[in-house]
Amino acid sequence: MRGSVAGIRVWTSVLLVWFMWAAVTAGAFALAAGLVLRFAGSWGWAVPAGLVAAAVVCGMIEDAELIPRRETGLAYRYALARKSADWYRHARAAELLGRRRPRVAERALRQGLAEGSAEAYVPLARLLEKQDRGDELAAIRAEVAVAAGVQQLQALVLQCDRRIPRDYRAAADFQAALVERDSGNARLRDYLGMLLAESGDFDGALAAHTEVGAIEFRIRTAHLLRNAFRAEEAEALLRASTADTRAIPPLVALMRAQGRLYEAENLLREHPEPDHYVLVTLWTLLRESGREQEAQEVKVPPKPIPPQRSRYGGGSDFTSADDLGGSSPTYSSVSSGGYGGGAHYGGGDSGGGDSGGGGGDSGGGGGGDW
Repeated sequence: MRGSVAGIRVWTSVLLVWFMWAAVTAGAFALAAGLVLRFAGSWGWAVPAGLVAAAVVCGMIEDAELIPRRETGLAYRYALARKSADWYRHARAAELLGRRRPRVAERALRQGLAEGSAEAYVPLARLLEKQDRGDELAAIRAEVAVAAGVQQLQALVLQCDRRIPRDYRAAADFQAALVERDSGNARLRDYLGMLLAESGDFDGALAAHTEVGAIEFRIRTAHLLRNAFRAEEAEALLRASTADTRAIPPLVALMRAQGRLYEAENLLREHPEPDHYVLVTLWTLLRESGREQEAQEVKVPPKPIPPQRSRYGGGSDFTSADDLGGSSPTYSSVSSGGYGGGAHYGGGDSGGGDSGGGGGDSGGGGGGDW
């Protein structure tokens, strides 16, 4: 058991908790033993009664988590003393400490970051932002991006992704450091591109994106470009990605929004490998144009199972990536495997169709947020 953990003094919390337990135990024993001794007049009965009372009271308090009371700074510091490598409890203890002693909390969070904690970044960011020290926070990010290992950087990206509101600028900084460590990983680059687009750096996003990486992130960037009235760049990004036919539905939806129905239809009919995504988009386009007979002639094959990929290139539970017109791809949970463990992608068919359009697979032609 250590006296302090990454700038947080814990030995006083241990002594305080032990004193509280001792006081409760002694009080319960004395009360029960005193009552029995008063009425029975025998120490042979009083001592066992006191021990039983002390055990019962201690058990009730432990079950109710009253000593130390849960979700308090004392509870986090006491748990930290027993398990010093628990960075979540360290960050929570420092965050609660920051309400009374912000300078001490800041030192503890900085030290935690230096020692490998990812959980320390978000409370440190909140603390510095309240003090209007954004430039200093950016300098801290730059230092951590250089010094941190791969696993800490991954965790930092996750922490920024979970923050409410999400801190896309910070996530992009940490993701850029990951890209520098593995510049040949196309998925890493595409996720960086999406983060930059979410933060408003569209030029940086277009420079980061590849043509062979993660289509779901490129589709999201294209959606953001279109919302920023940069439709030509959005179309260019999607056209460069059509080797993966999941880029076809949002591309056609973008063309439809501009009234280019004839051009969109030709794109679909002339596609060299018309699969589910191409044909369901053509079917929808024909139906919405009132050409029911032609739509019935389109034979749509079953929808393929999306590849099991994570943003880091590892294994994951990944759901449909062809409908990312609405919201940013995010983690819903992350396995302890880190780089190889990947994440559960929380996208799903949120638009009700293959690119955020109508109902079921018939939504592949567009609509939705496009």
